[in-house]
Parts: sequence; structure tokens; C-alpha cells
Amino acid sequence: MINATTVNINRINLKLPTVNTLSVNFSIGISLAIASSLFIGTSFILKKKGLLRLTVYHGAIRAGLIRKIITSILFFFVDIGSGGFGYLREFQWWVGFTTMGLGELCNFAAYGFAPASVVTPLGALSVLVRYVNNTLHFIGF
Repeated sequence: MINATTVNINRINLKLPTVNTLSVNFSIGISLAIASSLFIGTSFILKKKGLLRLTVYHGAIRAGLIRKIITSILFFFVDIGSGGFGYLREFQWWVGFTTMGLGELCNFAAYGFAPASVVTPLGALSVLVRYVNNTLHFIGF
């Protein structure tokens, strides 16, 4: 039940949310924005590890199709390199892709509960999550 205050202005009844309702919505929006940043930051890590796993263990070259199209146009249909869609068979890449979708849904929902001036800067936390992961990986964790 949403608490609301009824205000009568020129014989029109308006229901205005109370301070308690606004603070609950604000808290939900901030929580969703933080969850979004964590999901998106984690998704980049998972997708990167999936692509690296694909190249290290299977010897596949990624992003080959676009490169093939561009090089074939620029170099008159000379086949340079190989590649394909091997990442689509990598489970870890799909987990990262799904996590990114979940993060974007949380971000979209956060805009409904909190102002954009609060939600947008919290999106920078995903960069911090990636930085912490790279730092931990660099020092051996």
C-alpha cells in the first residue's frame, strides 16, 4: 500500500506521495543501480574470460567474420586469417551475456525509482568492478 496525501486544488483531488514513499522508492532505485553496475561489471569479466578460454584452449581466432568482410572489400577478396562464431558455443560467454542483460534490466528499472542524476553516476561502478578484477588478476588472485 502506497501512502499518499490527498490535496484539494481548485476542486481537483490530487494524491501526492508522502516522504516515506519517496524514500522507499529512492532506496529501491539506488539498490537497482548498484546491482546493475555489479552485474554489468561482472558480465564483462565473464565474457572476456570466455573469449580468452576459447582462444587459449581451442586456438580459435575471434571476430574473424567482420575482419574478413572488411579485408575482402579493401584487398579485393583476398582471404586473410580465419575466425567465426566459436564464442557462441562457449558457456561462460553466454553466462556473461545473460548477466549483462540482467544488469541492463536493473539499470532500466532503476530510472523508474530514482532520478537520473543519481542512477547515471552509479553506472560508473561497473568500471570499478572491472578495475578491481584486473588488479586482483595482476597481483595473482
